[in-house]
Amino acid sequence: MKTKSIALLLVMLLVAFSFTLTGCEPEEVEPEPEPEEPEPEEPEPDEEVYELVIHDPSSILTFKEGLPFFKEEVPKRTDGRVEVEMILGGALGGFAEQPDGISEGVFDMGMLAMGYHPGKTPLWQVSEMPGITNSIYAHNMALVEMAEHPSLKAEIEERWNQKVLFPGSMDTFEMLTADPIESVDDLDGYPIRSIALAATVLERLGADVSAIPGPDVYSAMERGVVEGAVFPVDTFVDRDLHTLADNLVLSGKLGFYFGLVTINLDTWNALPEDIQEVIKEVSEEAIERNIEIYLEANLAAKEAYEEAGTNIIRLSEEERARIQEVNEQIWEEWIAEREGQGYTEAQEIFDLWVELVEKYEEEDPYADEWWPERF
Repeated sequence: MKTKSIALLLVMLLVAFSFTLTGCEPEEVEPEPEPEEPEPEEPEPDEEVYELVIHDPSSILTFKEGLPFFKEEVPKRTDGRVEVEMILGGALGGFAEQPDGISEGVFDMGMLAMGYHPGKTPLWQVSEMPGITNSIYAHNMALVEMAEHPSLKAEIEERWNQKVLFPGSMDTFEMLTADPIESVDDLDGYPIRSIALAATVLERLGADVSAIPGPDVYSAMERGVVEGAVFPVDTFVDRDLHTLADNLVLSGKLGFYFGLVTINLDTWNALPEDIQEVIKEVSEEAIERNIEIYLEANLAAKEAYEEAGTNIIRLSEEERARIQEVNEQIWEEWIAEREGQGYTEAQEIFDLWVELVEKYEEEDPYADEWWPERF
C-alpha cells in the first residue's frame, strides 16, 4: 500500500514536469514600443527688412508734405518690412547736388528741385515756365502725366538712375517788398531775391536780382541787402518775412517752384513687387495730401497777412500783360535752346505741357478755395 502511494506521487511529479517542458508556463508579453518624438520643425527665416533713407536739403516741408506722409505710411502698410529714415537740413548736400546723391546711392530717396539744377534736367525745366498757370492742382497733375513722356522719363531714369514717385509743387511765386510795386517800372534797379526762371523774368524787367539761399533771406532783408523777395505767399509767413516788408505784390506770372520725389533705380528694383505696389499706392495719395496741406498753409497765410496789416497789391491787367510778354520770350528761347542742344522734341514737350495744364485747370476742385484768388 505504501509502495502504491509512492508510485502515484512519482507519476504526478512526472506529469507536472512534462507541463513545464511543453511550454505551458505563461507566455512572455513583448513591451509596447515607445512613441517616437516628432522632429523639431525648422524655424521660418525672418522676413527681410528694407531700409530707405530720404534726404531733404530743406527744413521747411510745407510743399513736400508728401515726404513725411510717405515716411509714416509705407512702414505701416508693409507691416514693418520697410523702415524709412528722413534726414533734413542738407547734411548730405544741397539741392544742386541732390540728383547726384540719389543717383550714386548716397541716400535712396529725395526731391529733385529743378530750379536748382536746370543743366542736369534740361527738359524738365519746361514745368517751370512762368505765365502758364496759377493752379497748384493743375501743375501737380500735369507733372504726373509728364513723367510718362519717353524723353522726360529717360532724363530721370537713364541719365540719373532714378524713378519718379510723385511731384510736389509749391504755390506760384509772388513778391514781398518793402516799397509798393504797382508797375513793372517800379522794379527798375530794385534789389530783390529770386531763383529759377522767376529770377530771369525780374532781371529782364530791370530788377537787381540776388539768388540768396532761402534760410538767409530774413537776415539779408533785415540788413537791407535786398528790399524784397520772391517766394510763394505762405513761405513769406513761414520765414517771418512779412514782419520785415509791408507789401505783397500779386501777379500770378512768375511761375512755380516744384520738385519730383524720386528713388534710386537700383534700390527700387531690389524691392519685392508687393512692396513696390504699396509705395505706388502711397505715392498717389501723397499728391493729394500735399495739395490739401498746402491749401491749409495758404489760408493760414492769408490770416497772418490780415493780422499784420499787409498791403495787398494786385497788379493791373496791363502790368501783368507786360510781364507776360517777357514770359513768352522765355518760352521761345527755351524751345530754341533745347533744339540747339539736340532735343528735337522740345516744341512737342512744351505744347504737351500747356495742353495738360489747361486740361487740369478745368477740373481743379480747389479753384474756389485758394487764396489769393486766381486771376
